[in-house]
Amino acid sequence: QNFLSLRPMYLLQSVLMGRIAYVSLLLLGSVYTQRIVIPVKPLHRTVNTTINVPHQADGEGAGLLLASSVIPLVNHQTMLYTGPVSLGTPDQDFDVVFDTGSSDLWVFSMPSAREKNDKFQYFYGDRSSTFKRIQDKGFDIQYGKGHVDCHMSSETVTLGGIKVAGQYFGETYNYSSDFNSGSSLDGIVGLGYSKLSTIYEKVKAPTLLDNLKQKGLIGQRQFSFQLQPDVLKKSGSKLILGDPDMTLAPEGIKYVSVLKLTHGYVEWLLPMTNFQVDGDRVGSFCPDSNPPKCVALIDSGTSLIGVPVRMYNDIVSKIAGSKGCTVSASQEIYCTSTSGLPDISFGFDDADKTFSLTSEQYMLQSGDYYMLGMMPLAMGAGSSLDFWILGDTFMKSYYTVFDMDENRIGLAIPPNNWKALSPLAIILITLAVALLIVGSIIFFLHKRRSVNVDNRPLIQGAEASDASIRNLAGGYRLGSGPANPA
Repeated sequence: QNFLSLRPMYLLQSVLMGRIAYVSLLLLGSVYTQRIVIPVKPLHRTVNTTINVPHQADGEGAGLLLASSVIPLVNHQTMLYTGPVSLGTPDQDFDVVFDTGSSDLWVFSMPSAREKNDKFQYFYGDRSSTFKRIQDKGFDIQYGKGHVDCHMSSETVTLGGIKVAGQYFGETYNYSSDFNSGSSLDGIVGLGYSKLSTIYEKVKAPTLLDNLKQKGLIGQRQFSFQLQPDVLKKSGSKLILGDPDMTLAPEGIKYVSVLKLTHGYVEWLLPMTNFQVDGDRVGSFCPDSNPPKCVALIDSGTSLIGVPVRMYNDIVSKIAGSKGCTVSASQEIYCTSTSGLPDISFGFDDADKTFSLTSEQYMLQSGDYYMLGMMPLAMGAGSSLDFWILGDTFMKSYYTVFDMDENRIGLAIPPNNWKALSPLAIILITLAVALLIVGSIIFFLHKRRSVNVDNRPLIQGAEASDASIRNLAGGYRLGSGPANPA
């Protein structure tokens, strides 16, 4: 298996518990080695509402404020989800990862003939009339495994039918061999807070989300993901810019406030108050405390669920147990079936904010086996926090809403996703269905008894004549009219 790490290494400073927590983040990308070729697809736009705004100069965005815009995503075996974005005039199309764990936009740039890799789509600045190179400005991003070096440039960007001019981005001209490891992506579009952006740090240029808001192209810095949970279905995933689609949340959306750090809002972090396996808390981990001892990054760019390394072995032991699974020397679980494996749940804020996964959701099928969709995360020395990453393995089970203006994340059970229901909810639904069936049977038997009574002759003793029966029955039944004469 080939793991591509795309999470930038950075220091997350916090004064929780009176200490500074240094957190190194990793992104796990593709776990398959064979590249899946994705044809470039036309951008798709769904506009629910339009509001006229003052006309802007050419190149400064369209004159419409969109309530929502839909970007279709392609599912790569639930390990990676990519979608279309265009740069330049005319458009140059790319398949990118829309990543909530980072905040910069970059694509692979025009290579030399010797360096060109046929698996990538490249950006050519000399083919665009709106391209501008920011002189003497460059940057690099050091990832958990690998790095990219970029020229800083400005260009018109189009996504989901929305066109925004003057967007700063990175032209990646040099990258480590880790990006040749089978991943199907031409770049990354970061959807995180500006404090995480390398470009913003260097030149104070807005992130893509901030730029869309500042130019009046979106009403709120809000977006949501619906990820296809079926490993065999490439279609059915989407990124929605703007208002959430409430048809994807028939039971409503439960919101949790993003954790505010010393320097403000930095990442899509949630305070995590408990983690349970089969309804039981795992040891003394993630106690309900203020400030929290556990935090979770909700990350669309990570494939798996990242678990603090000191908790990982206990979780593996509880999940595998005596269910006939094999645990490798590196504590990876391999099972021939998901049957009998326990549910797991993540708690935020209070008991009402608990979200469960069944074994079918957190175990990943690989040929004839199922493997645990979790990985251990090593924390920085001296940290007082247990750091989690809830990646695609978690997000594919919930419609996930990111609201930057209100600094909150919403989670909802999507339609027909009964697997994400908690055990208590399943029991209550089962009881309700059972009561409905029993009630229907009782009503049917009662109705049948009433009909039998109605058909019974009211003259006792001697056998009643046909005429007597017709008279009595005709006058007795509701809606039958007067009794017929003999």
